[in-house]
Amino acid sequence: MGSPQIGQWIAVIAFPTLLILGYISDELRPKWIAAFAVLGVAAWIGLPRLPPSGSYLVAPVLGILDIVLVLMVFKRDIRIG
Repeated sequence: MGSPQIGQWIAVIAFPTLLILGYISDELRPKWIAAFAVLGVAAWIGLPRLPPSGSYLVAPVLGILDIVLVLMVFKRDIRIG
């Protein structure tokens, strides 16, 4: 397992976790949760169907959505370390 797969795994796990955390903490309104959920599902389902290599775009798109969700939920960047 290489670093691209680990990055994709982190993006896939972090996305629904941040949606749930935003709902529990009341930082995200239901319309924002629905909008991000639609964008995430569109990335998971729609991008792999784009020829010739749309499946390579799923992890970066989810990563960008994760960054936006972190900034919306925590109101700042998270320091690691």
